[in-house]
Amino acid sequence: MRSLARDIGKKLNVGGTLSYLVRTAVGKLEVKGSLHLDDIINYAKSGNFNEMIMSIEDFLDFIPRVALPKRKLFLFKTGNQIRFDHPYLRGGYVLVLDSRGKAVGIGKFFEGVGELKPVRIFNIS
Repeated sequence: MRSLARDIGKKLNVGGTLSYLVRTAVGKLEVKGSLHLDDIINYAKSGNFNEMIMSIEDFLDFIPRVALPKRKLFLFKTGNQIRFDHPYLRGGYVLVLDSRGKAVGIGKFFEGVGELKPVRIFNIS
């Protein structure tokens, strides 16, 4: 947006800038669903802080997901690239889940070679 304002101003020979910019959404997160700092403080004081936190699984619902067997999951979590074939998965990023359906990390799947490389491991209790 800022560069668009600058480019339009340049084209009109008047200069252009934005005085402010409000981002109203990023992905499925929108300003209208956000909390004020006071709300967050009240949740924390009431002991209900976890109620306001979105799970990683919900937040990353747009990423394909795979559940790995125990041995491969251990290798993945310790940073090892693993052999992994999946009949329907295309190359790209995947959310890696444990046997309970909990996210353990994000991996990059290389379809042509059938390998899954850890990109980010979550350290969540």
